[in-house]
Amino acid sequence: YRLDNLTGNNQSRAMTKLETDNEGVEFEVELDKVSSGTYTLKVGGVVRGDIVVRSGNDDGDIEFSDPQEDDTALLDFEVKGQLIEVLQGETVVFSGTFPTS
Repeated sequence: YRLDNLTGNNQSRAMTKLETDNEGVEFEVELDKVSSGTYTLKVGGVVRGDIVVRSGNDDGDIEFSDPQEDDTALLDFEVKGQLIEVLQGETVVFSGTFPTS
């Protein structure tokens, strides 16, 4: 699911993905063609983590899973139907409500 781009840069984008399989559930937010820095992820109005885009790079991501895997954070919150926001400082730069189905 693609979040609405509020950055003013038409090339920037934020994609979200929720997958369920035999091993569990994974949720990922990926930023592409954005400025380097730290972006805050909010789901349902609650801060869930930071997405770091390193200097010289223009993308970054954050992953959650249940059960938790070594390289992910624990997915212990609802995603479907929730407002997903990515902030740079106090400014919302990407936003959208995740589909319920």
